[in-house]
Amino acid sequence: MTTAPFDQLPVKESDSLDNINPVNSYIPPYLALSSTHDQLSLLPSQFDTKNCRTIKLDLSDNNLVVTYAGPSDGNEKDAATVRVNEPIPRCSGIYYLEFEILNRGTKGYISIGYGNKHFKLTRLPGWEPCSWGYHGDDGCFFAQAADGLKFGPEYSTTSGNVIGMGFDFTQNKSFYTLNGSFIAYSPEPLPSLQLCPEIYPCIGLRSDNESVKVNFGLSEQNPFKFDIEAYVKRRKWDVIAQEIENRRVDWRVDNEQRSVEFLETPLEMRKVLGDRYTYSATGDDLSMPMGELVMEYLVHSSYAQTARSFSEALSKENKTDKQPIGSKSVDMEVDDSHSSWLQSLDEAASACKGTRNAILAGDIELALSEIRARWSSVLIDNQQLTFELLLRKFVELVIKAHSSEVNGLYEGGEDTAKNEEDMEMLQSPVLPPQIPPLELPHPDLMRAPSPAPHLNPLDKALAAGRALQAKYPPQAYPEYQERMRVAFALVAHDNIENAPEESLELLDINERQRLWEAVEMAINQSEGKPLQSALELVVRQAGATVSQAALMGDDFNESRGSLAFGDSSTKDDELAVNLEAEEKVTPFVVFLTLAAAVSGMLFGLDTGIISGALVEMDDAFDTELTDTYKELITSATTLGALISSLTAGIVADIIGRRLALAGADVFFTVGAIVQACAQGVWTMIAGRFILGLGVGWASCVAPLYISELSPTRLRGRLVTVNAVFLTFGQVIAYAIGAAFANVDDGWRYMVGICAVPSGLQFIALHWLPESPRFLLSRGKDDGAIKVLSRIYPYINQEDMKAKLYVLKQGVKESLEISKRVPLYKRIGKMFTEPVILKVTIIAAGLQAFQQLSGFNTLMYYSATLFAQIGFDQPTATGLIVSGTNFLGTLFALKYIDVIGRRRIMLISAPMLVVSLTFASVCFHFLTIETGGQFVDGHSYPKVWSALVLVAIVLYVLFYAVGLGNVPWQQGELFTLEYRGIGTSLATASNWSCNLLISLTYLSLINKITASGAFGFYAGLCFLGTLFVIFCYPDLTKLSLEEVQDVFSGNSFKDARRRAEVMRKSKSEVLYRLHEKEGGLTPDHPDE
Repeated sequence: MTTAPFDQLPVKESDSLDNINPVNSYIPPYLALSSTHDQLSLLPSQFDTKNCRTIKLDLSDNNLVVTYAGPSDGNEKDAATVRVNEPIPRCSGIYYLEFEILNRGTKGYISIGYGNKHFKLTRLPGWEPCSWGYHGDDGCFFAQAADGLKFGPEYSTTSGNVIGMGFDFTQNKSFYTLNGSFIAYSPEPLPSLQLCPEIYPCIGLRSDNESVKVNFGLSEQNPFKFDIEAYVKRRKWDVIAQEIENRRVDWRVDNEQRSVEFLETPLEMRKVLGDRYTYSATGDDLSMPMGELVMEYLVHSSYAQTARSFSEALSKENKTDKQPIGSKSVDMEVDDSHSSWLQSLDEAASACKGTRNAILAGDIELALSEIRARWSSVLIDNQQLTFELLLRKFVELVIKAHSSEVNGLYEGGEDTAKNEEDMEMLQSPVLPPQIPPLELPHPDLMRAPSPAPHLNPLDKALAAGRALQAKYPPQAYPEYQERMRVAFALVAHDNIENAPEESLELLDINERQRLWEAVEMAINQSEGKPLQSALELVVRQAGATVSQAALMGDDFNESRGSLAFGDSSTKDDELAVNLEAEEKVTPFVVFLTLAAAVSGMLFGLDTGIISGALVEMDDAFDTELTDTYKELITSATTLGALISSLTAGIVADIIGRRLALAGADVFFTVGAIVQACAQGVWTMIAGRFILGLGVGWASCVAPLYISELSPTRLRGRLVTVNAVFLTFGQVIAYAIGAAFANVDDGWRYMVGICAVPSGLQFIALHWLPESPRFLLSRGKDDGAIKVLSRIYPYINQEDMKAKLYVLKQGVKESLEISKRVPLYKRIGKMFTEPVILKVTIIAAGLQAFQQLSGFNTLMYYSATLFAQIGFDQPTATGLIVSGTNFLGTLFALKYIDVIGRRRIMLISAPMLVVSLTFASVCFHFLTIETGGQFVDGHSYPKVWSALVLVAIVLYVLFYAVGLGNVPWQQGELFTLEYRGIGTSLATASNWSCNLLISLTYLSLINKITASGAFGFYAGLCFLGTLFVIFCYPDLTKLSLEEVQDVFSGNSFKDARRRAEVMRKSKSEVLYRLHEKEGGLTPDHPDE
C-alpha cells in the first residue's frame, strides 16, 4: 500500500472548488478528513437522467429515487441499471454513499455496484465487462462475469434496509455496509485507470415495484447510517503506521544488510544521528546547529577548502554577536573544543582531497599510493574495490594512449608512437598470456609495477593490463573475467570509438565519480564513520516528519494538514498512456527491427529453397529419392525447430534475447554448410535438422525481441516486419531456385546460400542492444535507460524516468513471481492457472491454426505440385505464390494496427475456407480423367491448371494478410515471468503442427487425392475460424502490461469484451491528452 500527496495525483482541469456543482457546496465531513477540498472534481449528486433506461425505470423529481417500471416477471433480460451523474473523484482517497431500499418489489432483484461509463445498462452490475456488483437476492459479488462469489448477507429481502458502498483508494478496494454495520471488503480490487478511467456507482433493478433512494451525504439533515468518519480516522492511523514502516534507508556494511529507521518524533532523532547531536542551553530539546550540519556535510564530501572558509565565516559571525548561520534558539560558541572539532574535520577532509582529486583527474596510480599510505586496510578488506581501481588504471592509460586520435574527445595526454608491433597488439582482443610472475608481500597491497619511464602510453597500458591478468587469473577469479574482457577490447581497435558499446561505457567520465564514491564509502567504513552526513539524514528526517504531519492532519496539531490518500499507481498508469502518445519511429528502431527480422528471412529462405531443391536433387544421391525421403528431408527442419523452440524462450530468459539470436545464427550457418556438402540422403537430413534448430530459436526469439524493443503503438506493425522478411525470404528463395534450376548441382548452391544472411546478422548483432526488460531483470538500470533513450528520443528526462518506473514495476513483479514460483511450477501454471491457461490456449491455438491451414505444404512442395499439374517451369511458377505472400504481408504491415488483429482475422480466416474449397473443386475437375491421382506425363486441362493457380494465389493472399502475421504477436500475451515459457510452448505448437503437415502431405495426396487433401485443410480452417470468433480478443494498442488485465475475467467472452472496452477507454484518454495540447489524434473512436 502506498500513498501520494495531491501534487502527485492526476487532476483534471475542472478539478477545482470553483467548478464544483452548487449542490455540492456542502462537503461531507469525512471528505474534509480524507481529501483536499480544492482538488475535488464534481461530486455525484443524483442519478444520471441521460443514460437512464426510462422505459423500465422511473426517477423522482429530484432524481434521488429510482423505481422499476418494466415487465413484472423479473427475467434476466428485463434488468435495467442507472448510474450516478458524476464519477467518483479518485483524489478523494475514500468515497462513500448509501442506498435505502424503499420497496423490495416482488422478487427483490436489486444490485448495487460500479463500473465505467461504457458497460451496458441492460443487465445488472457485475454481469457485464467493466462492471462489478453486490447482488441483494443471493448475497453474491459479481466481477465482470455471470458467475458470482458468495460475499455477504441478502440485503434486498426486506424493505427499509440501508446498504452502503465505499471506495477505499488507499487499499484499492471497495467495501460494503448494511444498516450501519461493516460487512467486508470486496474480493476484487478496484479497476485500473486503463480499464476504468472513471468509476461510476450504479444500481440495478429487475422486478416490479422495486424502489431505491440514494444518499450522497450532501446534507447535514440526512446523515449516513455508517460512521464513515470513524472509518476514515482509523484508516489514517493505518496509513501513518505503514508510512513509518516504509521510511528506512538500507546499505551494506561488511557484506551484511543493515537498516536504520527514520524515527518520526524529534526527541528520538538522537538514535538516528547519535553523538552528533548537542544539547541546547535549556536542556529540554535536542538539536544540532545548522552550521555544524553544513560543516560536516562539506567535510564528509571532501570539500576541504569550502569547509575551511565556512568555518572562518562562522567564527566571524560569532564575534559580531550575531546569530549563528541556520540557528534560531541555540547560541553556538566557537570555543577551543569546538575549534578543535572543526580542525579535526578539516584535516579529515584534506586527507581525502588528494585521493578524490587524483581519481577525478584519472591518475589512479597516485590515488592508489594515497590509499596505501593512509588506509591500507581498505584494499585488504575490499577485493572488489581493489580490482575496480586497477581496472580503471588500465582504462585511463588507454585513454591517454589514444587521446591524440579521438578528435579532442579527451583532453590532455601525449601522442602515442605506433610501430608494427604496437598495431599487432592493438588488434588482438586478448592480452598475451606470457606474464612474468609477481612476487608481492601481500596480494591485496599489490602495487602494479610502474612501467619504465621510457615506455609510451600504449606500452604502459599494455603493461598494466598484463599485470591485471596476472593478479586475477581465470581459475582463481572467474567473476572478474567478463569485466576484464570488456576493458581489454579497448585495445583491439586502432580507434577507441570503434570498440564495442559495452567497452565504450568505460570511457564515460562519470565512471571516475562513481569510483570515488565507492572509495569514499570504503574509507568511511574503515574509520567507523557514517555512510551519510548528518545533514543528509536530517533532510530525510524532515521529509518524514512533514509527511507524518500531513497524514495526521488535525489529530497531529492545529494545522490544516489533511490525509493524502490516493493510489500512486494511477499516476504511473496515466504517464504510461501519455508516453505512448509520444512514440515515433526512429532510425534506431528501424535498424534494430530490420536486423532482428533477418531471422524471419532465414526461415523464409529455408521453406522456399527446399521446394526447388527437391525437384533438382532427384538423381543427386545413390539412393532413390522416394516420397518418404522427400518428406523426411522436408520435415527434418521442422523436427529440429520443434525441439529447439521448447528451449528457446527459457534460454532467452537466461542469456538474453540478443545472444539467443546469435546462437540461432550459428545453427543456420552450420546447417547450411552441411547440406551443401551432403553426399547422401541421411547427411542431407542431418543438415536440415541442424538448420531447424536455428529456425526454432529464431522464430521464437526474434518476434519476442522486437516486441520488447518496440514502442507500444507500433509493436504490431514492427513485429509484422519479421513476417515481411519471412515472405521476402521465400521470394528470394524461389528466385534463387529459378536461377540455378538448370545448373549442375545447382541445389547445393541453393541450400548453401542460407549461410550468408545468418553470418551478416551475427555481425549486426554486435551493434544491437539487449531488451530493456531483460536488462532491468538483471539489475542493469543504466543500460536500460540508454536503450530506452534511443527508442524514445523525443520525450524529456522526466517522462523517461516515468517510463522506466512503469517498466521496472512490471519487471519487479515478474521477478518476484519467478523467485517465489520455480520454473517447473510456472510451467504447471501455464495449464492450471485460469488466466494464464486462457493466454496459453490462444497463443498455441493460433499457432496451430497457422500450420494446420496447410500453407507450408505449398512452400515446401509447390514446385513439385506445379510440375505434376503440367507447368513447364514449376519453380518460376512458385515465384508467383511467394510474391503474393510477400505483397499480402506488406499490406498487413501497414494496416494490422489500424484494422486491428481480431478484425483482420475475422475478415481473412473465412476467405481461407472459401479459397481452399475452390482449390479442392478445381483439383477434382483437373484430375477427373486420372481418378483423382497425378500421373507422370499426363496432359491436364490448361484451364483447370490455371484455376488451381488462381485458387492457390487467393488462399496465399488471405493467409498472408491475417494468419501469417497475427499468431507471431504472441509475445504480447504473456507477462515477463511467463513470456519465455509461453512463447516457447506456442512456437512448439506451431512446429508440431508443421511437422505433422510436412510429414503427411504427399502421403495424404496419394491416399485421398489432392482434392480431398485441400478439402480437409478447408475443414481445419473452418474450425480455426470458429476459434478466432469465440476466443481471440483484439489487443491492438494495449501495452504488454495492460494485456494481462484483459484475461482476468472468467471466460474468453469476458476477455473479448474487456479488451474492446479497454481499447475504447484508452483511445479516449489519448484523445483528451491531444485535445488538451491543441491537436487531435486518429486514435479517437469517432475519427
